[in-house]
Amino acid sequence: MTRFELAATLSRRLYMLTEEERHSIIDKYVSGINMEIEAGISEKEAVERLGDIGLLADRILMRHHIDPRQVKENRKTETDINLRQ
Repeated sequence: MTRFELAATLSRRLYMLTEEERHSIIDKYVSGINMEIEAGISEKEAVERLGDIGLLADRILMRHHIDPRQVKENRKTETDINLRQ
């Protein structure tokens, strides 16, 4: 996964946060990856060091007092509604 794919994935997973919060969080992670690349680590390895992106997104949501299970349930419901239309 590239840093751009990471940013897009986090943006989708963190949709419950404000745009400003999402940008701030994503900028933090992309900046960290950029620093690792400058230190000689490959982009792929720098992203992999973050671990599972889904778990990362869940931890971020929990720090913002949002239950990731509820978010996933809401996304499932929204998807089901969209499929019926």
